[in-house]
Order: sequence, then C-alpha cells, then structure tokens
Amino acid sequence: MITIDHETMKDMNKSTVFRLIQRHAPISRADIAKRSGLNKATVSALVAQLIENQFVYEIGTGDSSGGRKPVLLYCNDRASHAISVDIGVNGLLGIITDLSGKTIAKREMALTSKEFNIVLANTEAIIEQLIHEAPPSPYGICGITASVPGIVDSKGNILLAPNLGWENVDIKTALEHTFKLPVVVINEANAGALGEKQYGVGKPYSAISYISVSIGIGTGQIIDGKLFTGANGFAGEFGHMSIDRHGKQCRCGNQGCWELYSSEKALLEIAAINMNRRSISFEEVLAAAETGNQAALDAFATVGHSLGIGLVSMIHSMNPEAIIIGNRFAKLKPYIQIPIEETLAKHLPSYYQKAVKLLFSELGQEAPLLGGSLLATSQFFNRHRIHLTVH
Repeated sequence: MITIDHETMKDMNKSTVFRLIQRHAPISRADIAKRSGLNKATVSALVAQLIENQFVYEIGTGDSSGGRKPVLLYCNDRASHAISVDIGVNGLLGIITDLSGKTIAKREMALTSKEFNIVLANTEAIIEQLIHEAPPSPYGICGITASVPGIVDSKGNILLAPNLGWENVDIKTALEHTFKLPVVVINEANAGALGEKQYGVGKPYSAISYISVSIGIGTGQIIDGKLFTGANGFAGEFGHMSIDRHGKQCRCGNQGCWELYSSEKALLEIAAINMNRRSISFEEVLAAAETGNQAALDAFATVGHSLGIGLVSMIHSMNPEAIIIGNRFAKLKPYIQIPIEETLAKHLPSYYQKAVKLLFSELGQEAPLLGGSLLATSQFFNRHRIHLTVH
C-alpha cells in the first residue's frame, strides 16, 4: 500500500488548484472546490497561499443566484519570465515569455562561425538583450533553455552536434556561470515536440512524431502525452537512420542517413542541379516554386518522397497518431504534402495509413522556442512545489 505524507498531499492539492485556475480562469473558489472535490476550507487556504506567493490574483466578481457574488481568480502570468534560445547552424533565435508562454520579445542573430566559444559568446549576447526586455516581475527571470540540433544527454551535455561540428561540449555550465540562473539544454526537435504538444497542432494527440527539417533532420517523440527521450536522453535520432546503406557519407560517420536526402541542405543541392545554378537559397527555391517553376517543383517532390521513405520506418517504429512537419519545412505544405502522402500510401499497410495524420506546424521555428520556455517555467513551478504536467 502506498502512503502519502501530509506535505506531499498538500503539494498535490495546491498543484490541482493552480492547474484549475490556469485552465478555467476566471474561476471562483467554490467552482474550484466543485471541480477538484476538495472542501471549501482547503481550497480557500491553498488559494490564500498562491495569492501570497503572487502566483494568483483576485479580480472582479462572478454571477450569483443569491447571496454574495463570488470573487474570481486569475493566474499571474507576469510573476516571472523565461528565456528560450534555439541555436541553429546558421543563426540564433531567442524569446522571452511570461509564465503562460506568451512571447514578450524576440531576438535573432546570424552566426558567422560555428566555433563553440564564438557561438557561446553570441548566445550570451542574445540572452543579455532579452533580459533587458523583461518587464518588472516579482520573481524576475526564472530560467533559461537552450535548444541545439544534436544529441543531448539527460544531464544537458551536448555529446554530438555534427552540423555544428561540436562534440562533448558543455554550454549549460557556461551559461549558468554567466547568468547565475537555472539552465536547461535540450535537443531542438524534442523542444519542438513539447512546443507543438502544448501550443500547436499537436494539442489533441497523445502520440506525436515531430519532424524538424532544416540543415539536418531531428525528431521528437511524444508518447502517452509525455516527451520520450529513452534511457540516456537521446532517443529519436531518426535523422541518422540509414535509408541507403551504400549511400552518401554522413558527418556522423554513418552512410545513407535520412537527412542527407530529405533536409533543407538536400533540397538546395537538388534544386541547384535542376535549375543549373552553382548555389541557391531556400528563399529562392520557394519563390521559384510559387511562380510554377517546374525545376523547383521537381526538387520539392524529390525531397518529399525521400521524407516519406524515412517516415515509413518511423511510423512502423513509433505508431504515432500524428506526424508534424516542423521548422522551415512547415511552410512547404503545398509542395511536399502530396509526395509524402504518395510515398506513405505506397509503402505503408492500410491500417497504418488510417491511423496516422500528416500535419504541418503552424508554429514553424517558434515551436522549439516555446517548448524551451515551457521547460524553464515548469522547473520554476517545481521549485515552488507546484507540479504541472509537461507533455
């Protein structure tokens, strides 16, 4: 028999009350008691503690069928703020959010070098800018999350980021030393999966495969509503799954990796050949496709079919309810959706095809930023013994 001590029960009840205010504000104490099953005295005591800690505030009154009108409660989303930075191959994106995930300010910076110390200095600079953008709040900045396109272990160490040329680097300790704040380091696709589950098209689903397609491919897996990272924190590296064992050599040391044929880099290589160009940008290929340029459309179709090949293996492995195409490829739905669906139809059994939905992110490059913010705010609440569900 499992027994729960008084303090643990009190924390559980406080978390329940806070979550109800988050989800149903404006809400009265009586309504909280009705929804939670807690007695009114317990609810009143817990609400008083949340108000004292400036996590909740009273404003206005609700309707009443008789007697005193109930006082309505709201969450104080401006009690603290979180900073989230996405470290990409070509640049940095950073946001500061309130506790609800609402973006207060956004900054971006191009990277001229992938050398770790230079990227670290640029990351610190963008965080410093965001700190100055933070409105006054009772708790100040609650934490920082850095998301990176690479393998990150459960302690936040970056074991390998091949597209950045990093191996065994520790950005977490460096940022904690500089800013004297809690820092989380997470794989970019895992952060994107969290962002989509909490704020994006993944909300209705409990099993999601999020595909971040940029210079490389990263995937984040949500199982039973929670992020799945495996025993050591780096599950889901499908981008380095081989789809051609005799194929191109990858920087990771493998041959024929999925991302070599299905990423933004692959798209630009194919488009340059198709369009007789030495080089071409993502924006140029997209603009050409929008005018009906057949060479550009063919490049998108080729990459879409390759994406589909990798998705077939991932669907067999993970059995998701929804696949979400994210990052910059989210805006390519008109050009790659049909090639992907044709490939899935050709290679997947019908029962899988009926069970999975192909979706395109509406958050785009914001997904990992919002997922990172969610992690920082959740850890902040944990330190105050308010336990929220991080999907």
